[in-house]
Amino acid sequence: MEPKFVYEGNSDAHIKSSLTGVSETIIVSDGRMLLGIWQSIYFWDYDGPRNRKFHVKIIAG
Repeated sequence: MEPKFVYEGNSDAHIKSSLTGVSETIIVSDGRMLLGIWQSIYFWDYDGPRNRKFHVKIIAG
């Protein structure tokens, strides 16, 4: 008996997300992100345009 595979249609989005990661830790000093000269932060939605919520958690250290 052959195994049955169910494809959701967004398998590539799950693979891309696992390769790029789903979270990031960034140091903030004096209200600004401490990034290198060539660094930036991007929010990628691999699953197509839709309304999303994202969360930011600030931890004092």
